[in-house]
Amino acid sequence: MNKVRSSPPAPNPFSTSTKLSYFLPFKGRVRLDIADVSGKRITTLLNEDQSVGLHDILWDGSTGQGARVPDGLYLLLIYADTDGGDWSATQKLLIHP
Repeated sequence: MNKVRSSPPAPNPFSTSTKLSYFLPFKGRVRLDIADVSGKRITTLLNEDQSVGLHDILWDGSTGQGARVPDGLYLLLIYADTDGGDWSATQKLLIHP
């Protein structure tokens, strides 16, 4: 497989945390941002070089300063700049009580 793939967040909707998973077929820089529905960035979960393989990260519904975001719809923005090319994807995340 020669393209970046992301799995649906699980669980989604969620109340405490959700697991975000993606596969890199090439090493490269990955950035994961959480944004509100207007596109305003809430937090950057990850911005680093990563190796080939499956990667997971948990989001606990908080901002970069540690404050809990209100219940509602958010966007996971995934960017990868790998040896095999650039790739991006967006997934919806729903936080409920």
